[in-house]
Amino acid sequence: MLSTEFTQIFSHVNQIFDQKAYLVGGATRDHLLGKLVTDYDFTTPLRPEEIESILRNNSIKPYLVGKRFGTIGFKLRVENKIHFIEITTFRGDTYKPKNRKPEIRFTTTITEDLTRRDFTINAISLSPDNIIVDPLDGQTDIKNKVIRAIGNPSDRFKDDPLRILRAIRFASNLEFEIEQQTLQAIESDNYSLLDISKERWVQELDKILKHTNRAEGFELLLSLGVLTHVIPELTLLHPDTWQKTLEELRTCDESLDDLWAVLLRHTGTIYQQNPDKKFTTEVNWKICKHLRFGNKRTHAILV
Repeated sequence: MLSTEFTQIFSHVNQIFDQKAYLVGGATRDHLLGKLVTDYDFTTPLRPEEIESILRNNSIKPYLVGKRFGTIGFKLRVENKIHFIEITTFRGDTYKPKNRKPEIRFTTTITEDLTRRDFTINAISLSPDNIIVDPLDGQTDIKNKVIRAIGNPSDRFKDDPLRILRAIRFASNLEFEIEQQTLQAIESDNYSLLDISKERWVQELDKILKHTNRAEGFELLLSLGVLTHVIPELTLLHPDTWQKTLEELRTCDESLDDLWAVLLRHTGTIYQQNPDKKFTTEVNWKICKHLRFGNKRTHAILV
């Protein structure tokens, strides 16, 4: 059953854009899973300048930070709650080797827009007339609880290695399995994470840590060889200590910084059998520096 909020947002956005707004990505996926949709992303054949003009003509302030990529944001009030909506022109992305910023070209079809995305479960759209557009059969993968990269998984991950962390996050958070070819590509290509910024790593690691399945997420990160590149110290923990860390993560219901503190609680033991707090703090300060945490966040994790 559709929530009133979902129906109103979908209807209102299409009223604004004259029935030319397609719900896409995680919003459609979560809708099909029966989950609460919190992030509303739309795509449209309208060009960025048309989107901006329509919003201004409706006395709605456009947020133009992503305009050159075809994305414009705006706020919408529904049931006394403000929602931030993003709408993006249909586009195709072309990546050059060693360049994580794609060349953007605007297109005219929803199918081409969907096939540029990362995983089949995120390449489904709800059209303005409430018809599911699913050119890659993502609904079957949702039904079977499978994470499957679009096209050649290795190419998908080399285009943007962050997709490796996203695959693991989706698998753990949604309790899905990673399809075999996608899994093998993660194992063989995880070194490419070193080509992207650590700040992007942390955005995904934060999302894994904030979810109740965080321990399962970090088990996957270890088993697929990803932690070797991201937080190598955790791979050196004794297996019993690692299992203790995972159990502590499962039972922790604190802030994100506290969860990071729990994750790093036993790192001193890789160097000393019974390290004191000061020594472990020194180890974790280096990890925080490696992950490019700011001083405020580092302090919150270490105290």
